[in-house]
Amino acid sequence: MNIYRIIRDSAAIAAVCLIAGLTACSDFEEVNRDPNSTSKASSSLLASYVTNRLIKWDIWISVANDGMRSKIICDTEGAQAAQYNRLDRCTFDEYTVVTTAEKMVENADEAFYDAYQGLALFTRAFKMYYTTMAMGDIPYSEAFLGEKEGIIKPKYDSQKDVFRYILDDLDAANAHFAKAIADNKSCIGDVVFDGNPSNWQKVVNSFELKVLIALSKRADDTPDLNIKSRFAEVAARPLLESNADNMIYESRNQPGMYPPYYRISNQSWMYLRMSSVMVDILKKHYDYRLFYYAEPSEYYLAQGISQSDTACYPAINPAWNNTDIETLTGERKTCRINARYLDDPNGGEPIARVGYAQQQFILAEGALRGWLPGRSASEFYLKGIEAGLRFTAENTPDNEEFHHNRKINDTYITQHLAKASLQLTGDFESDLQKIIEQKFAASFLQYKYDPFFDNRRTGYPVYPIDPATNQNELTDRMPLRWMYPTEEATQNTENYQEAIDRQFGGVDDHNIHTWLTK
Repeated sequence: MNIYRIIRDSAAIAAVCLIAGLTACSDFEEVNRDPNSTSKASSSLLASYVTNRLIKWDIWISVANDGMRSKIICDTEGAQAAQYNRLDRCTFDEYTVVTTAEKMVENADEAFYDAYQGLALFTRAFKMYYTTMAMGDIPYSEAFLGEKEGIIKPKYDSQKDVFRYILDDLDAANAHFAKAIADNKSCIGDVVFDGNPSNWQKVVNSFELKVLIALSKRADDTPDLNIKSRFAEVAARPLLESNADNMIYESRNQPGMYPPYYRISNQSWMYLRMSSVMVDILKKHYDYRLFYYAEPSEYYLAQGISQSDTACYPAINPAWNNTDIETLTGERKTCRINARYLDDPNGGEPIARVGYAQQQFILAEGALRGWLPGRSASEFYLKGIEAGLRFTAENTPDNEEFHHNRKINDTYITQHLAKASLQLTGDFESDLQKIIEQKFAASFLQYKYDPFFDNRRTGYPVYPIDPATNQNELTDRMPLRWMYPTEEATQNTENYQEAIDRQFGGVDDHNIHTWLTK
């Protein structure tokens, strides 16, 4: 799907068809011909579509591939491209959501303008952040002017300018939500926070911190972006206060709403195993989340090793040859993801897109970098660990088979946070590694591409590479980016080629740095 066809034609109509539950767009056209029916979709219906698209993965394989790409889980059913570092082409499909969000604002009553405009600006910033993080330069300034100004082949803005637009949109969203709070107006139709602008304002600001920390490599050579001072300014705004403020997708025990990893949804999750990158971090600190995330090995249980012993949880190095992985799996010498994910529709954590634990680790890294004068990285870091522990424990049924007699409770949390191995020491590189590794530990089946992006930016956690199994074109390294959609080369040729020439010397390549990653 190419960007200008999305913008020009189907976004709002498709959204309304989905929301209204109509079986086909021909039904929608029939409704439009009814003189007693409105020809304009209500903002509340569009808000339902937009907010759902902010939180939900469309298909189970997306969650599985994200986990494999981030080295959280491994597959034992063939050499999967995501596990072995092959990136293909990305899409511009997320532009559809932004276009629908703009229709939501256009159709809003004036009294609710600020609430809906805040949501629309956040949606644009959120979707375009992940799009530019994946590819580099993207259309932004002209991308949504198809209907208003007839621009159906938008130019590509430089990645630096894209980040400028994202940050400005988030600042504006914060201000609009502040006005909505003052006016006591909500985003009617919102399926995430039931329209509460206070919740959205916290999410906006938390997300802006994520955007700013993603710019850490450019903080010293882009004074016009004011990255460091902006980080401190945003950190003083309303932020997420606990896990209760998380922007999450909550599944339900009903068809169409099952968790993406639930066995009834797809049997393929039975082939997924724990990655050594995740398990080694958990074992290093004797972190009880190991027993919540993983299932003990049948082989080691048969050898008399307790399910409560870390030795019963052998992990797979994601760079190993798939044939060797299949052999170990056949011998029952690997460990599955926890049975609660597979067997209990209420047994897995909600899927977070913006969350309190992640926010605290971002604040910890900002403090470590000196972006929060007078604040200690440790205060945020330990709160992030605690929030991650509680998020897992509070969303797991209190059942021995799901925590294997290693229950996370207040006593354990207090003891865990005091462990010497976890403490920051004042050495920048060592402390950065600990912060990112603990952020990673709290990201099990969460946060989509964020762990991959953290590794690309900081090198942590360390991802194993084996040139013999790596499917990236340069077999001694991880790829850096996805390539652009094929349709852009054929239907927005001039602007696409200009962006390729400007960034990559004329070649759309997985292994060339974008402005952000240089």
